[in-house]
Amino acid sequence: MVTIKEIAKECNVSVATVSNVLNGTNRVGEATRLKVLEIARKMGYQNPEYEGMKKSILLAIPIKHGRIIFDSSPFFSEVITGIESACRKNLYELTISYVDPLDTKLVNAMIVDAKRPLLLLATELEKEDIRPFLKRQGPMVVLDSYYFEYNFQCVSINNMKAGFIAAEHLISHGHTEFGFVASSIFHNNMWERQVGFELALANHGYKLEKKNIFSVNPESERALVEFNELLDRRTDPIPTGLFAYNDIVGLATHNALKRHGYKIPQDVSMVSMDDIPTITLVNPPLTSIHVPKYSYGYLAAEKLIALVSHQNMRSTHIQIEPYLVSRESVRDLKQG
Repeated sequence: MVTIKEIAKECNVSVATVSNVLNGTNRVGEATRLKVLEIARKMGYQNPEYEGMKKSILLAIPIKHGRIIFDSSPFFSEVITGIESACRKNLYELTISYVDPLDTKLVNAMIVDAKRPLLLLATELEKEDIRPFLKRQGPMVVLDSYYFEYNFQCVSINNMKAGFIAAEHLISHGHTEFGFVASSIFHNNMWERQVGFELALANHGYKLEKKNIFSVNPESERALVEFNELLDRRTDPIPTGLFAYNDIVGLATHNALKRHGYKIPQDVSMVSMDDIPTITLVNPPLTSIHVPKYSYGYLAAEKLIALVSHQNMRSTHIQIEPYLVSRESVRDLKQG
């Protein structure tokens, strides 16, 4: 087990300073406090007081604007089912709490409650929102977002690979004009998918033109309205190959294109992401990048429970690997 003395040596501070930080006293400056906590977390330090850790996991779901995470989403429903299964298997209770990131009182309560393992669903959180959790000393796993600047235990999707796969699939079917349907509300997952998509295009000598990035509200009804309005104003041709950053906006894009007389895949080919059940109910069903949603949640809960048991203590980032499920929404232009 890592000792306070070893942490002090790594931080180049005194043992007393490290002890004050880990015991929560206010005798240490903020910059030094964050440095010590980060290095302690990286080295795998566990406070001996945590031996009496509660067998109850808090799944905290911060809702910053409520347009990416919502109860009816089949994606998050299946992720939560996986979390619940892992908790039952390990005889842990699970409590789910929706949190306003601006509610500093509630956020601080989660940070100081080091006796309760915390699973933080960080889909809607940006860097400034996650930063306060650097002060937390108890076991915590961040799910569905990765912050390379910070040393959190993390489970996320390999989003760059997903975007890369989508572009490669369209290119392999002879497409040379590409569009990306993005969220008008920034979040890490969407941005990483776009980066992967553009990287694959660049590898083949193509470029995603700014005029072919379609930003819409991530809610299904608003996305449909906004994509319809984009098509109403559009004077340039629609690219033959489109990648929608998730299935919800993919379905909205699919419906808007058909309302405007486009045939899929004859006129426009489409790939989306998440592989939720409803994409098989439209005509044609959408090719999608599959995410093993149940396993995603299960793995995150298992990782948190392992931390409580002093296993796998090094700070690590685990990525879930997505894969393509091909359906009828992509036309092979090489075959005419």
